[in-house]
Amino acid sequence: MSNPLAPSSTAEILTLLHEVLVEAGIELPPEELEPETSLTMDLGIDSFHLVEIATRIEAAFGGHFTLVDWVVDQQDAPDPPFTLASLVVFIQAQQTA
Repeated sequence: MSNPLAPSSTAEILTLLHEVLVEAGIELPPEELEPETSLTMDLGIDSFHLVEIATRIEAAFGGHFTLVDWVVDQQDAPDPPFTLASLVVFIQAQQTA
């Protein structure tokens, strides 16, 4: 089910993701947040923090999807896994599902 109030453009989603990361304690200027940024490799987010961030992202999008499938897919992704670009693509796909 799509959420008409949720951000859908890449820029809007990256802005929302930046807000979520800041709320989760990741200090990162918005201009340094690039699609190829890896949450784990570049930002040093461990699996426990990743779960917290995933929960915050799901809530920010109204709880209309879960990030479990994205996390599972990323475990088999070529390096670097867990990029913001892959997360944006996943979110956009969930919004149109």
